[in-house]
Amino acid sequence: MAAVQELHEVVRGPEGSKAPHAFVALARDGANWLLKSGRALGYQRYVDLLDQITDDVSFGKVCCAERNEVKVAAAGFETNRSRLRDRVPGLPI
Repeated sequence: MAAVQELHEVVRGPEGSKAPHAFVALARDGANWLLKSGRALGYQRYVDLLDQITDDVSFGKVCCAERNEVKVAAAGFETNRSRLRDRVPGLPI
């Protein structure tokens, strides 16, 4: 979880547009980690992280629009997003 937070800080920081690799890591690795760790996170933390990663990936599509690797990773994330939403653990409180 700390890695996702650190990547979030990089992409939203002043040098975010110069760090396309951070957007790619969030879109690919962040999504995979969330799928694997969902039950351990619980409902609210999972939903919050999913929303944060989704927002960061969307920001990357705008901020690094000319970078092909960001486009490819964002497209892959969009494909997995329904799986991520379907795997929300537990019941909302």
